[in-house]
Amino acid sequence: MKLITLKLDRIEVWGFHGTEAVEKEKGGPFELTIELQCATPNDPMEDTLESRVDYAAVSSRALALFEEKPFDLIEVLAEHLAFILLQEFDLIHEIGIQIRKLKPVMDTKLHSVVVELQRVRSVS
Repeated sequence: MKLITLKLDRIEVWGFHGTEAVEKEKGGPFELTIELQCATPNDPMEDTLESRVDYAAVSSRALALFEEKPFDLIEVLAEHLAFILLQEFDLIHEIGIQIRKLKPVMDTKLHSVVVELQRVRSVS
């Protein structure tokens, strides 16, 4: 199988994810990066959206999932995104999710907290 990499880099999104009350009430800024390993058509010059992963649709769906319900842990949110996107987009073979919480509520002063994961479509 021939694969191609698509990277949706640093999508800006507002979310209500976290364990602190202020995160749940007011929300905060996040960046979402999605890296996809996608199957390509047999003819690499086939120039139709139907033969490829529609990255605009992946981005829209990921944003809808991100905003759908709050998670306490961004690790679990990343798992949720990966699981659903792999289920819904047949041409995605492997997915990488990176969630960057830009203003974490902590005593320690730091720029961001980042979680990254990789998942591969299970073959049944």
